[in-house]
Amino acid sequence: MNDWRLKYDPLPMLLSSENSAIQYFAKRDLLGEQVGDVQLLWDLSEAHKILKKQKTDGSWPRSGKQKHAAINYGLIETWRQFRFLVEKYEFTRENPQVEKAAEYLFSC
Repeated sequence: MNDWRLKYDPLPMLLSSENSAIQYFAKRDLLGEQVGDVQLLWDLSEAHKILKKQKTDGSWPRSGKQKHAAINYGLIETWRQFRFLVEKYEFTRENPQVEKAAEYLFSC
């Protein structure tokens, strides 16, 4: 039988994090606390910073020079930003901007 206990308890570090999303998920997923609706995370400044750069077609622009014309850099950047929103802040299609991004991704 394996002993899965950690040498050091990560909870104090996670709970004292300055990242509100980390605190939220540690309390909800590790401690089983009632922490409110996940949509609270959608209002975090970090999430808004990502959403602010979204284009009207649902994509995100790639920063920097495009090196190869055959590569859809907008698709790559949109997938990257979409993934951050879903993985870090649990965005769903209930958010109109994320729904628009999903539509863009599937259109490609």
